[in-house]
Amino acid sequence: MSDIGSYFIPIVLTSARGFEPQLSLNYKSGSRNNVFGLGFSIFLQNISRKTDTGIPKHNEDDTFDSADDRELPSKFIEENGLLVPEEVTKHDGGVSWNVHTFLSIQHKERKS
Repeated sequence: MSDIGSYFIPIVLTSARGFEPQLSLNYKSGSRNNVFGLGFSIFLQNISRKTDTGIPKHNEDDTFDSADDRELPSKFIEENGLLVPEEVTKHDGGVSWNVHTFLSIQHKERKS
């Protein structure tokens, strides 16, 4: 049986247009040394092209992973013979977001 201690310190970030990211400095006594010190880490969200099946081709065949190793769906539609990102509009209170897959996000204020 091993006793491993853990602790996290929240890092307060400024809210930007209603979006407030969650970030913390994490400590785990059984973890190795890294740029934050022995046992410390910060989990940062990111999206990357999967490379476990080879070099990315930068086309519609590529797949993507998130920082927590979830495969993300690629949604493209064909317009005039070209593959373009599918646009999805989300509404949250007085704010709406146009999401072009997960590669590009445009913010728009909704007019009442």
